[in-house]
Amino acid sequence: MDTLVFLCARRVVAHLPGARRALDLLPAELFPFLFRAAIADGRVLALRELVATWPFPVLSFPRILGHQDGHRDHHQVGHLGGHLGGHWVGHWDGHLGGHWVGHLGGHWVDHRVGHLGGHWDGHWIGHLGGHWDGQWDDHWVVIGWSLGWSLGDHQVGHQDGPRDGHPLPMEKPRRSCVQAVILAVVAQLRRALDGAARGTRENRCHLRFLDMTGLQDTTTTTTTTGGGAEEMTLWSNTVALAKASLEISKHQTQCLKRASKRHKGPTNTSTSPPPIGVDIKTDLFVNSTSFGVVRDALQHQSLLRLRCRDFHAEELSIAALVTLVESLEDPVEVRRVDLRFNNLKLTGLCVVVPYLTRFTHLLSLKLPYSNVDVRRSTPGMEAALRCLAAHLGKLANLKELNLGSSRLSGKLRQFLGDLQTPLESLELAFCYLLPGDFSFLSQSFHAPRLKKLDLSGHDFSNHLLQPLQHLLEETSTSLLHLDLMECHLTDTGLEVLFPTLSRCSHLRSLGLFGNPLSTPGLKKVLRTMVALEDLNLVVYPCPTDCYLQEPPRSTSPPNQLFEDAVDEELLAAVKVELDQMLVSLGRTDMVWTSNLCQRGDLLDVITMEFGQSSTMGGGRGVAAAP
Repeated sequence: MDTLVFLCARRVVAHLPGARRALDLLPAELFPFLFRAAIADGRVLALRELVATWPFPVLSFPRILGHQDGHRDHHQVGHLGGHLGGHWVGHWDGHLGGHWVGHLGGHWVDHRVGHLGGHWDGHWIGHLGGHWDGQWDDHWVVIGWSLGWSLGDHQVGHQDGPRDGHPLPMEKPRRSCVQAVILAVVAQLRRALDGAARGTRENRCHLRFLDMTGLQDTTTTTTTTGGGAEEMTLWSNTVALAKASLEISKHQTQCLKRASKRHKGPTNTSTSPPPIGVDIKTDLFVNSTSFGVVRDALQHQSLLRLRCRDFHAEELSIAALVTLVESLEDPVEVRRVDLRFNNLKLTGLCVVVPYLTRFTHLLSLKLPYSNVDVRRSTPGMEAALRCLAAHLGKLANLKELNLGSSRLSGKLRQFLGDLQTPLESLELAFCYLLPGDFSFLSQSFHAPRLKKLDLSGHDFSNHLLQPLQHLLEETSTSLLHLDLMECHLTDTGLEVLFPTLSRCSHLRSLGLFGNPLSTPGLKKVLRTMVALEDLNLVVYPCPTDCYLQEPPRSTSPPNQLFEDAVDEELLAAVKVELDQMLVSLGRTDMVWTSNLCQRGDLLDVITMEFGQSSTMGGGRGVAAAP
């Protein structure tokens, strides 16, 4: 439920003329509320005004729109109003209809945020610069904010916080809102450059650091927010920021040229110091189309500097990847690197991975679909494996590794043998692992620390079932997320794993999609898995008895064969039965779905910040999904 402060903020940003005049008068602590309100309602012009007058050196999308440590942290302002008169605003001595808000009757302690156009002696708000145009209910806004402050911890400090102690997803801003913020930063830097060239200073905006991390979903290309407003993809955001940085770089050069001409001569050689720039911390997604503009932005000098947290690259050459990796500033801030569909092969990995060792705080490295195949020995392969393993071993803080679709048969020890710290996430889907690979992993120091394990695409119908069972036994105390999709697991095979799976007491999600399980087999899985209190998500396959007897139509496109072969009425009936079982067993918090698209969204919520120590118990009330 929205707080009174937030509701008032929405009223303010809805009326731009009044808001524009109010920004110079309002307390700085209200700006995060105004910013969030403008984002929520798509107030593009209000956003530009807010950025232009931002009173803090830091503007953080994650802190304002998301949750950290269980509550909102608005630039470490903390609990607004926690001590504003001891939770009481005081009595209203002045005239609510005039220029004065009245006497606050309390102490402002350390929250002296600036004067509002009148006296600021700890007791008076002062006048608000006259009437607020009469276009919106100014008295309600003023009183509402004051009352919102007075509630302190109860409404402002923990507004919209999670009900069960777990963080909630960040709100996804509209494309137009993200663009508005970028354009506002560019406009501010252009004004600062023009002012410096004239020998004047512009101090209206105090912004020095903009955090735009986590705004986009890297797994989708087009998404929509509630109401159908289009979000900005990570690729589009990357290009927009790169172009903005280049624009400022170009304008900076032009200003320097004009300044040098103006200051020519023996009697006037002094120049104004350059304005302070803005660092933008962001996630970058680069492919062959955007490579040129991103490379130029990273390599040119600009007052708008891009600092990368998570780096994603697809369909790039080895040379292009090396160029980008070398161009990233502040390597200690790079947290994740995702290089997929780059056709690197083993030789390419041996070239690129050594450059990643400069990222000393790298937590996650994803190298799926790199076209690595070590099943057949080739000249130089063993030396290449040793070289690659040695450089992986230099990533001292690595917690997540994805080698999906790399054909690693019998070579897993060589890949992971030099790692100095245990992994928490290991994705080995479709890696053609052999029993010896499972044996190595079971005996390694990674096994008892693994929280996420993806072994999809392996055939567990025969000789790999027992090695899998041993591996799960070793990971049972730590495992949170397990994917065994398209693994040829039948009712009998999965039943063999029941005792081991039942010991995975902290398991939150289980992926079984694509396995030949029957409806009775699924019901057995459900009855077994409900005992795991933290298990919230199960992705199950279409039961074998829900397929049509006749073969799929050969004229259908490949992506429609599965739909054509399924009896939708039978599948819906199975869903209803599973729903009823969850209700009868008291586990309506568990989500059972056969929809892989829905799985991604649900898993994002469950795995919010990977590696959190908190478990997912409680919060029941979600019915089984279709």
